[in-house]
Amino acid sequence: QLAVAAGDEYSLCASMLGDGVSTIVAALFGSPFGMTVFIGHPALKEMGAHVGYLWMTSLAFVLVCFTGLASVCLAIFPI
Repeated sequence: QLAVAAGDEYSLCASMLGDGVSTIVAALFGSPFGMTVFIGHPALKEMGAHVGYLWMTSLAFVLVCFTGLASVCLAIFPI
């Protein structure tokens, strides 16, 4: 709905299917968290974010998760 409000048309079915498949794959790797599409689509679009934003966010997550940096972050910023 936020994407439509920002003037973009996306298939709700494809988005939900992508979320579901991503959640299943993440769960198979032990993640207790469900995946979701980005919130704040209009704000990101207004700031000029394009597909590069998605790639940079994905790269940041991969670096944090696969290098052990998550443990360092948790040691510095306890939950």
